[in-house]
Amino acid sequence: MTRVRKGDVFYTRSGCQVVVLDYVNSEKIYIEYQDSHRYKTYTSTRHLKNGNIKNPYSPSLYGVGYIGSGPFRSKINGKQTVAYASWKRMLERVYDEKMHIKSPTYKRCSVCNEWHNFQNFAEWFYQQPNAGRKGFDLDKDLLIVGNTEYSEKACSLVPKKINNLMNSSHISNSSVPEGVRRKGRKYQSFMSRHGRQVFLGTYDSLEAARKSYVTAKQEYVLEITELYKNDIHPVVYNNLINWDFENGC
Repeated sequence: MTRVRKGDVFYTRSGCQVVVLDYVNSEKIYIEYQDSHRYKTYTSTRHLKNGNIKNPYSPSLYGVGYIGSGPFRSKINGKQTVAYASWKRMLERVYDEKMHIKSPTYKRCSVCNEWHNFQNFAEWFYQQPNAGRKGFDLDKDLLIVGNTEYSEKACSLVPKKINNLMNSSHISNSSVPEGVRRKGRKYQSFMSRHGRQVFLGTYDSLEAARKSYVTAKQEYVLEITELYKNDIHPVVYNNLINWDFENGC
């Protein structure tokens, strides 16, 4: 077997080029990946020659996400960490075409380049007051209303109850808007409160039924917002209590 030497070039199974920087012994070879990150690590002759080495900066999730090099782990004792689970769901919403069938509004969204690196996202995530708290979700458009990019400046962790209410789908195959259904020649409005569907009334016009739903939803969102007032970002709180439900619901 030809000995590996400094300056030798090899390729990983994914096609990434690596260069040998130093040879200590057959089990300890210092290499550098030849990409923009220039990640350096040790490997063995066997792994180097069969290409069985992984670049932590090679996209492994939805074509964009990579683990990177740093202290934050994707799993502990075989279980996904809370930061990794949140990061994975974020990338899935934005870059998984199957998810776009269920939630078409995510087609126009993106994730900032810094957060393609899990290490960067995890560092931000664990600094948040509600990191890992059960019942809280990553949100991108309550801190900056109308925002479509997941990033450090735009995101916060908010209660799932609020997130679900504010992220109701605006796209429907029905000829009537969210919260309204036809009943013969009339219209009924309804909404979900605390996990239970509540009937709001029957109306002669679509407009009246819609107004009934919007008013009820506004009251419910404000109720939940006050409940979590001390647990959410003050800007998020202010945006919610001043939300234009008539046009934004």
